[in-house]
Amino acid sequence: ATISSTNDNCGILLYNTNSPRFTTYSQTGNQTKLIQIYRGKATHTHTVTYNDYPYKRTACELHVYAAGNKVTLSSGKPKKAGNVFKGWQYDGKTYQPGATFTMPDADAELVALWETGEETLSNDATIKELKISGAAVTPVQDVYNYEFSVEIPAAEVTYVLNDANATGTPKTGFSMNVPAAGAEAVSQVITVVAEDGVTKKEYTVRVSVASSQGIEDVEVSKEVRKVLMDGQLYIIRGNAMYNVMGGKVK
Repeated sequence: ATISSTNDNCGILLYNTNSPRFTTYSQTGNQTKLIQIYRGKATHTHTVTYNDYPYKRTACELHVYAAGNKVTLSSGKPKKAGNVFKGWQYDGKTYQPGATFTMPDADAELVALWETGEETLSNDATIKELKISGAAVTPVQDVYNYEFSVEIPAAEVTYVLNDANATGTPKTGFSMNVPAAGAEAVSQVITVVAEDGVTKKEYTVRVSVASSQGIEDVEVSKEVRKVLMDGQLYIIRGNAMYNVMGGKVK
């Protein structure tokens, strides 16, 4: 077979029946180029769509996938009056929001599975875990206090909610300025709203730096501890002990 082009910048495409290839002769001006185009196995791509999802298109619907690709489903849960959402169905299997779905060699339509009844929304607005600059902090009456032993420019606060359907503000991963040593602590309030949209809890994060006035410089890598002994508060840095006024004890 011979295919001729009407474009002046292209020549003639010849198909060689004795070999699985096409050979293109193209000519521009006084230059002639020989281009070989080899046949290859085509990669088919497919789409994922949600049936009965009332919100905007999800991230996984904006892409195409090859068979075997792993697709993370939307974490959103559709709502329907008088019904409880039980998951997404495809090919006899049920997938929960946020689950991983293996792409078949075809377009996939996920169908919402409903059960008659009234859905009970969670009122859980608790924080399961909170870390300040990577260190886990235990709260006291919903207040997270953390004291650094040395001055740093800022601290990163990350947290995990007990219920993934609750929302926290500011979002996890926010930054807090750290005050100078001995200065008043800096505070930030985290507001968590439960899935029911009504239950709300506030948590306070406070960061500060231990006072170092009068205490000789030591390596920052050495452990810093506070101990109460004979009614007096002492600070231990490495192998040295200081009183609260900065005087070295031993």
